[in-house]
Amino acid sequence: MLEGNRLAKLPTETLYLIMEQLNRNDLKNFSKTCRWFYQMSSKFRFGFVSPEWEVVKDFDFKSNFIASNYRDGVWSNNIFYLVIFSKEEPICWSLNLTNRPITWTRNPITKILESDDLYEPVRYSASAIVEEIIYIYGGENIETKKLSNVFYKLDIKTFNMSKIKESSTTPAPRKMHTLNTIDDDRLIMFGGKCLMEGEENMYDTQHFAIYDVKKNIWSYHRESINMPYRRASHSTTVLDERLYIYGGQQINSISKLTEIHDDKDIHLYNIRQDSWHRIITPSPDGSRLSPTLSLPSEWTATDGSKVGRRVDAAMFSMHHRIIILSGMEKDNFDYEQEGRPWELLKSLSLEERNWDHIRVKGLPQMGCVAVVSEYKTDKKGIFVIGKVHDDDKLIMGWIKDSIDM
Repeated sequence: MLEGNRLAKLPTETLYLIMEQLNRNDLKNFSKTCRWFYQMSSKFRFGFVSPEWEVVKDFDFKSNFIASNYRDGVWSNNIFYLVIFSKEEPICWSLNLTNRPITWTRNPITKILESDDLYEPVRYSASAIVEEIIYIYGGENIETKKLSNVFYKLDIKTFNMSKIKESSTTPAPRKMHTLNTIDDDRLIMFGGKCLMEGEENMYDTQHFAIYDVKKNIWSYHRESINMPYRRASHSTTVLDERLYIYGGQQINSISKLTEIHDDKDIHLYNIRQDSWHRIITPSPDGSRLSPTLSLPSEWTATDGSKVGRRVDAAMFSMHHRIIILSGMEKDNFDYEQEGRPWELLKSLSLEERNWDHIRVKGLPQMGCVAVVSEYKTDKKGIFVIGKVHDDDKLIMGWIKDSIDM
């Protein structure tokens, strides 16, 4: 058996492999043996020991661009790309995390359009990147205010942008949907707001389609009782060939006003199995649903820290866990007993089926525009671009560890 000081000398990756073999109670007992083990256990579960917010100051960028282009950006090789469509010309703004200081760069876009193509400026679209091509689908036409199904692709090497021809399989016009990269060949689209045919009223959708970038074909998948409810402005992430969907907005059937979605669970689509599953969040007391209840085989009950119902939340993976961060909560976090509840980073262990949380000291109350959690050049941690809820003011910063192990 290894002595404590010898265990501490093992590589972090080896320690993580050891901790992966421990169940939740064993890991908790392991963390109580000494301060170093407690810190290592926290590092394993959250990626941090004592995280805190470090704001990036003195950057030059107009907040109103972000406010009307929520989550239209993509990350590639530690660079964030955000395409802004104006009535005159599109611009691609980029943010390189390897530069010091961090500054926005303005990259003019060259439109490569065929003679019968018209330039269509949009907002509230959705973007995803495959290799060095950004795909931008749908949105609201800035000039006409009508929904669009325009489909652009932008080469980030040349900043040449062209239109992908509409086909019989192109989805209906929409906005506030999501677009995620599955692999080098496919994109996956879900939800958003569409217009009723012949009417001006919008409705939320649960439309689900996969786009093959090489064949230029959209394929639609059969409806399932386990599909997420209709929604828009939801949060998504892809991990281990599974698409995870959480939160968002819904149109109230009575008032017709948009409100934060009632659904507090997480839905996942298994890409290989072509099947939908549902992760049930904990009961009000933090426990799992009663074992006497017979749940469908596609449903998974969880326990631990409550997550709530949110919109504008960041959703990403870290250490094979699903992370929920920030956003606006429907009940204003009144289920949390701790102060400043928006500082709590929620972490779901998919193996243990348990939610846990850790406080990010000083984290502002904001909606998340973009998050990068895999940047490791200087081991800074998680980089977040957000907007303050009260005035849509742009804010950027790092979630970093105040304790260096």
